[in-house]
Amino acid sequence: MPELRPSDDFPLTVLVPASLRRPIVMYDPQGALRLAVVEQDCAFALDDSWDSAGVYVLLWPPVEESDQLPKVYVGQAAQGLRKRIGQHVVGKPGWRRAVLVDRANAKYGFNSAQVGWLEGRLWDLTSAAEHVQPTNKVQPKDDTLPDYDHPALEAVVAVIRRVMRLLGYSLDPPGAEPKATKKAHFTVTFKDLIAAGKLTPGDVLVFTDPVLQATATVRSDGRLELSGVPYDFPSAAAAVVRGRSTNGWADWGLVREDGTITLMKLREELTGPALPGGKPDPA
Repeated sequence: MPELRPSDDFPLTVLVPASLRRPIVMYDPQGALRLAVVEQDCAFALDDSWDSAGVYVLLWPPVEESDQLPKVYVGQAAQGLRKRIGQHVVGKPGWRRAVLVDRANAKYGFNSAQVGWLEGRLWDLTSAAEHVQPTNKVQPKDDTLPDYDHPALEAVVAVIRRVMRLLGYSLDPPGAEPKATKKAHFTVTFKDLIAAGKLTPGDVLVFTDPVLQATATVRSDGRLELSGVPYDFPSAAAAVVRGRSTNGWADWGLVREDGTITLMKLREELTGPALPGGKPDPA
């Protein structure tokens, strides 16, 4: 019997190119994020899809036979990541690679307040980290972000921290220990709703937030299609509409004769509310 994956793990889709001159690109389906690891000498090979707002971290190689911590530089690019990284090729010599982060769908990308806040939050982490040292001369800060945006952006930071750890630049403070988290569990997935006849391929779901008008189509392969792009999870598609992490089971609804019913309510028609065990909520 295969070993169960810990509930706090999350999947990333990683695209490893054949050419060394192209970046390694990762997609986070839960938060609708795109991340890239690009080598310094290949920064000018980034395509125009990276003319997007986001944050980045420059990574210097560790100094051999030295107690000096590897250096990092945290930055934000409200006017476009590709241009900003290209400027750093000349302006900040010595870094080896960069981690770039933006939204997977440019139509619902980060705004200037969000990238400013992310830059400051990442600087805080690098300043307190045990294994890296920040090189920013001035502490970045942005106080214009509304408080309600903070939880969603903390989820973005969590993804960046895991990728940084993968690259050998852990942002954990001294003595940090992973904290056990409890997570609601459900027995019904989006595909199960289709199999049970609660949803039919071709059904059009509407976004339940009246301020944000959007529709998505149920596909026969069990995914949700938004603006021609299929998403594995309802929350991934909803995050694209909101521009931040959100609960897609509450955001998407099916219009019926008796009114609009959310995916969450459709799920509860089969099993009731959250159960103490079973499959993890697939978002």
